[in-house]
Amino acid sequence: MKTLWKKYPDVVGMVTSYFGGVMVTILLGVVLFSGNGGVQNKFGLSAMHSDASGNVRYLGPPICEPSNTSPRCNRSPLVIKSPRTLPGSIQGQPYSYQFQVTGGTAPYSWETTTESNLDWYPCCLVSLSQGGLFASVGGDSGNDHMPYVGTYQVGVKVTDSAGRSATGVHQFTISPEDAGRPLRITGESALPDGNVGEGYYYHFQFSGGVGPYSWSIVPSKHAYPAGVFELSNSGMWHTPFTLPYAGDYDVTVRLTDSRQTVEKTFTFSVLGGDTGQKDQ
Repeated sequence: MKTLWKKYPDVVGMVTSYFGGVMVTILLGVVLFSGNGGVQNKFGLSAMHSDASGNVRYLGPPICEPSNTSPRCNRSPLVIKSPRTLPGSIQGQPYSYQFQVTGGTAPYSWETTTESNLDWYPCCLVSLSQGGLFASVGGDSGNDHMPYVGTYQVGVKVTDSAGRSATGVHQFTISPEDAGRPLRITGESALPDGNVGEGYYYHFQFSGGVGPYSWSIVPSKHAYPAGVFELSNSGMWHTPFTLPYAGDYDVTVRLTDSRQTVEKTFTFSVLGGDTGQKDQ
């Protein structure tokens, strides 16, 4: 072989290159072609087929090159385009917002998520359609006006036809009719009574101010025993469980908007059962 190489280097080189190419072609065929004469594409389907004569035909879906605009080749990530802070509305007016999405593959399906720590709008007064329309529905009253003021949250999830999904948490503000005037916590100072063994719920209201709004509890001497009540950032004051103690109590709440802070103290009684130990 060494003698042939020295004597006929050009001929040996040509023969070596030929058989090398044949071997590469065979190896590629083993790697690329399936047992039934097909090449598996990225969709897991037979993309190419060879017949008995060795002719190869492309049988698969569109080849996903950067210039291919077919929806089946859309590799862009699914993203909720809507801002974190949605447009607001005015108390007593309907509310409507169409969520937006980019990327993914249409059609899309929307739903609310189930995070329990969000400041949801009171039950059944607003809903999200499969098409992404978030709107007031009126609940049992059939009136689609938004009755409660405050800043609320909604968790949403969108899923495309390929099964990809994206989630987001958004907030929106329902402002009082007199928004812009001095901020004031409204409502009678004496709250409705509660009963031992039952839950308790009260939604604090206000007038004026400029959103967004947030609520918090101010510690007080005659507050209900700690750990029983919760106050959401949207002013919903409630017990996750039932009231364990009877007695006369108070609660001081603080409301903050984008410009000022106000406070107000309310009183309430819990009837029946044992009297709880009040903080001293």
